[in-house]
Amino acid sequence: MTSTRLPGKVLIEVNGRPLLAYQLDRILKSNKLDRVIVAISILEKDDAIDDFCKDYGVHCYRGSENEVMGRYYDCAKLYNPNIVV
Repeated sequence: MTSTRLPGKVLIEVNGRPLLAYQLDRILKSNKLDRVIVAISILEKDDAIDDFCKDYGVHCYRGSENEVMGRYYDCAKLYNPNIVV
């Protein structure tokens, strides 16, 4: 949500749907997934992504804004997935 070039880009609507919905739809087509987890920051600005994911039936993990790899790592430690993308 805090992109400097296009703030809020993941929830910008195209043809009436947020861009994140298009991405999640593609991911959720896989028959090899048990769950999808979107790793976002703890910033208040990302609350909108968290709310969207809850409504969409997708889990969110919240971590550091600046330590993106750490956010992925901590999420992986918590959920112990076989695959991280």
